[in-house]
Amino acid sequence: NGVILITTKRGKTGPVQIKYDVSFANQKPTAVPDFLGSAEYAMLRNEALKNAGLPPSFTADDIAKYAAGNDPNYPSTDWMDVLYSGSGNSQYHNLNFSGGNEKTRYNISMGYKQQKGVIKKVDADRANLRINLDSKITDWLNLGSNTALSYAVNTIPLTGPELTRGGDLQQFYNSVTHIPPTQKLKLPDGSWSGEYPLGNFAAWIDNGNLREITENKLIQSIFLDAKVLSGLSWKNRASVDYSFTPTTNHISQFTYGGGQISGPSSNQEILDRMAVIDLESLFTYNKMFGKHGIKGLLGTSSRTEEFNTTMAFRLGFPSNELTDLSAGSTSGLTNSGTSSKAILNSYFGRINYDYDGKYLFETNLRRDGSSKFASGKRWGWFPSFSAGWVLTEEKFLKDNAWLNSLKVRASWGQLGNDRIADYQYN
Repeated sequence: NGVILITTKRGKTGPVQIKYDVSFANQKPTAVPDFLGSAEYAMLRNEALKNAGLPPSFTADDIAKYAAGNDPNYPSTDWMDVLYSGSGNSQYHNLNFSGGNEKTRYNISMGYKQQKGVIKKVDADRANLRINLDSKITDWLNLGSNTALSYAVNTIPLTGPELTRGGDLQQFYNSVTHIPPTQKLKLPDGSWSGEYPLGNFAAWIDNGNLREITENKLIQSIFLDAKVLSGLSWKNRASVDYSFTPTTNHISQFTYGGGQISGPSSNQEILDRMAVIDLESLFTYNKMFGKHGIKGLLGTSSRTEEFNTTMAFRLGFPSNELTDLSAGSTSGLTNSGTSSKAILNSYFGRINYDYDGKYLFETNLRRDGSSKFASGKRWGWFPSFSAGWVLTEEKFLKDNAWLNSLKVRASWGQLGNDRIADYQYN
C-alpha cells in the first residue's frame, strides 16, 4: 500500500508572486432512462389490465390524442427531462499571493466555487481564504501559522407532504420513476397540476421546498520550533478545528391549479457546532557518540472534542415568507438538543539506542487519560520495548550482492483504546 502525504503550500523568499486560476464547466447527466411516451404507456397499461381481467383505463380515442400530442389535456410528459432541468454550470476562481524575505514568508490564497446542479436548486457555493505564515525569529527559533476559513452554502429541494414531508433527492428519484407520462406537468392556464395523488415534484421545487445547509469553518494551527542545544529540539503545536453549521428545512404551503393543497407549511432549524482543540509539545534529541547513536523523545499532548446539536420544528406558518419559528403554530411543535465533550491527555517518552547501526533497542512509555471512562479509571500506563539486529551490517553478510537488507526484530507492548461512545459509565 502506498502513502499519500498532504503538504500545505508555503511562501518562498523573493518578490511577491501573483497567480490567478479560473475555470468554467458544464455537467450533464449520462445514461438517463428513456421512458415510454403516453400513447405506448396507455396501450401497455390497457394490455396489463386485460390480462388481469379488468376493464381498460384508456379508450382508443384517448390513445390517439396522446399520440397526436397537440392537446394539452392529453400530454406526454417526460418526467426525467423535468427532473434534470438544471443548468449544470460551474465556475471556479482562485487568487494566490506568495513571497517574503529571509525573516518572514507568506502564502495567501482566496477561492470561490459555484456549482449549479443538473437538478434545479441542487446548488453549492463555497468561498475560502487560506493564510500561511513562516517567521524566523532568531537563528534558533521559528514561528509559523496556518489559517483556513471557509463559508459554504449547499441546497437541495425537499418533497411535500403528499409524499413524505421533507424527503430528500431519493424521494424525487422514486417519484420520477412512478409518475406516468399521462399526468400533466402544468394545466392549460400555466398553473401546476396536482392531479397525481403523490404530488408534483416540479411544483415543490418551484414553490421553495428547500434544505439549506450553511457551513462556517475555521481551521487554525500555530507552531513554535526551537533548537535548544546541539541535537536537542523543542517543537510546539496548537490547532483548532471549529465549525458552525445551521441547517434549515422549509416546506411551503401552496395550492395547485386544480385546487389541491400542498401543506401545511413547516420549518425545521438545526444548529450543529463542533470544536476540536489539539495541543502538543515535544522535546527530541538525536546525537551520535562514536558508534553509539542515541535518540530520545519526551512530550505531552491534549485533545478536546466538543459537539453540540440543537433542533426546533413548527408547522402552520401564516405565509411562506414568514419562517421565524415563533410565527408557526404551537400545535405539533418539537425541539431537541444533544451535546458531548471528550478529553484525552497524554504524556509519553521514547529512547532509541543503536550500536554501529547493527544492534537496535527501543523503549516507550506513555500515560494516557481519557474522560470517556469513569473517574478513578481514566488513567493508564502503556509500555513497549523492542530489540533488533541488522544482520546485513555484519561482516559475514555485508558484502553479499544477493541480499540488500536483513533485520531481525522482536517487540512487546501495550496500548489503550478509548474509541467508545461518550458517557457510557455509571
